[in-house]
Amino acid sequence: MFLGKINLESANVLIDSLVQTGVTQFFIAPGSRSTSLTLAAINHSKTVCSSHFDERGLGFQALGFAIGSKKTAAIIVSSGTAVGNLLPAIMEAHHSNVSLLVLTADRPPELRDSSANQTTHQTKIFSPFVRFEKEILLSDPHFSKKALSSFASYAVYKARNGPVHLNVMSREPFFEKTSPSEFIAPKYFSAEPQKIEVPAFFDPDKKGLILIGKTEENLEPIFELSERLSCPIFADILSNGRSYPKHPHVVDSFDLLLKGRDFPKPDYVLHFGGRFVSKKVFSWLQERKVYANIQEADECFDPYQLVTHHFKTSLKSFCEACPGSSDQSVETFSLDLKISEDTEPGYMQQLGKHFPKNTSLFLANSMPIRDADNFFFPNNAPKRIFANRGVSGIDGNIATAVGLSKAVGPLIAVLGDLACLHDLNSLALAKGLPILFIVFNNSGGGIFSHLPVAEEKQGFDEFFTCKHGHSFEKAAKLFGLEYLSTFKKSYPMVEPTLLEIKTSTNKNVSAYQEIIEGISSCCQLSN
Repeated sequence: MFLGKINLESANVLIDSLVQTGVTQFFIAPGSRSTSLTLAAINHSKTVCSSHFDERGLGFQALGFAIGSKKTAAIIVSSGTAVGNLLPAIMEAHHSNVSLLVLTADRPPELRDSSANQTTHQTKIFSPFVRFEKEILLSDPHFSKKALSSFASYAVYKARNGPVHLNVMSREPFFEKTSPSEFIAPKYFSAEPQKIEVPAFFDPDKKGLILIGKTEENLEPIFELSERLSCPIFADILSNGRSYPKHPHVVDSFDLLLKGRDFPKPDYVLHFGGRFVSKKVFSWLQERKVYANIQEADECFDPYQLVTHHFKTSLKSFCEACPGSSDQSVETFSLDLKISEDTEPGYMQQLGKHFPKNTSLFLANSMPIRDADNFFFPNNAPKRIFANRGVSGIDGNIATAVGLSKAVGPLIAVLGDLACLHDLNSLALAKGLPILFIVFNNSGGGIFSHLPVAEEKQGFDEFFTCKHGHSFEKAAKLFGLEYLSTFKKSYPMVEPTLLEIKTSTNKNVSAYQEIIEGISSCCQLSN
């Protein structure tokens, strides 16, 4: 049985069991990891469901319903900071003996402690304030449906005079078929590379690939190593690789290239630093025999179970210990992307062409950081590029950008409309700062239109994208920011400004599709 089917069947059993024991009112926040729970809830004939994009407000709304109705209110949220935002409402429910049943989506065990995106410690996160807590793995075919139903009933029983927490784990895909993958158990090396026989784990005469993930270390040694090994480079947007002059080995828009064309896979991979925004890179690199991760951080970094060798050392030390020169040529790719300028990818491309000097960049989560990864290649290198990718939440992005501006000076912060709504009151903090907020407003969570759940029309606009009709002009004026609605090639960067650009989700999705479909013809291969 496919994982997607297992996830949805298990979610249906869980939700139906809650309904049978009297829980029919569900309060739901948008999220990807919670897809199977949300679909099971909104498609049940006896549930009443409502949604809100702010988990903190969602929790208190459920609290109010439970107080007023004297019935158990169920809450469904995604993983990461979405869970943390429920804490105030759960604390209130605990001290007031209010019946709440909280279902939080979570990553499966193999993604914990591996630096997997949007993954944090959700187990027992509400321990002092809940009557009962249980972890459930929806994707486990050996977890019997009877046991699942039993736990659901017991959870409702325990929630009769206070909050209960069910942490529900699931593997991808959430409602589609997948194929199992194999991985190699990694080896760890904590000594300095000079004391390790570095060349022993890979053949420098074979074709390699260098990945530069999130890191603040100097990248010059990596560029020099790529020349010695004749390796192309994929540099993540948060590697600060785009804060350097363009190196000829750096491949632009690699995520789009991999989606649009079949490329020969490397014999070995050297992954410097941490996470990548792109997921496509890692699905393409499945089953690499040699995959080394090099970073100083003393943590497990293997979210896709690909790493065969962990080197806990500085990037510079590792590069200096690597073998000598290679005579291979490096394949480089020239990609001339023609993008509609009235789309979010088009605006991101234009921002790169006209990025102001001596300015830093902050990228909100969801689509802004993904658009930047694919389309932001600045003529003037930003001083630094930032994002909250620890757990990749859409909360607190405005406040974070304000704090960064106070520390580093002029800053452009690019946000989506839901991230802006989520932290709207933090605009009050921007007074007197040289900060420009660029808000792409497509009236909802545009990222979900790029995911398989977009094919599920029922409940999609309400429970996933959270469609709204809000504009930010009055909010800008309320908090004393200058308001603009037209993209310009330059900005004074002397006072807080909010630039709202209204876009179409359909056009944004179409722009991606057209680019990927046209890559095979517009991508020129050269040596």
